[in-house]
Amino acid sequence: VLVKDYPGGCRGRWYKLGRNAPWFQKLKERGVFQETRINDTVLTVYHAEQFAAAAKEMFREEPDILLHQNACRDCARLRSKISNQSVKD
Repeated sequence: VLVKDYPGGCRGRWYKLGRNAPWFQKLKERGVFQETRINDTVLTVYHAEQFAAAAKEMFREEPDILLHQNACRDCARLRSKISNQSVKD
């Protein structure tokens, strides 16, 4: 995998994913979120207990779901820590 160094980190791209982020979609599939539209705004509501339980299950299944992408240097480094592998600089 070609690893890139995104100036300022990759979080800018990650945060811009919003409701398209993999973690959000996975929790939405599990019925955690209830969405209501008010004019042009989407209001998302969830019960904290249900969210926490679903998030724990999601992280057990896919511990690196919050990481941005494989080609990002910072994400590759974090993914290697999660999977107990090493990444050479």
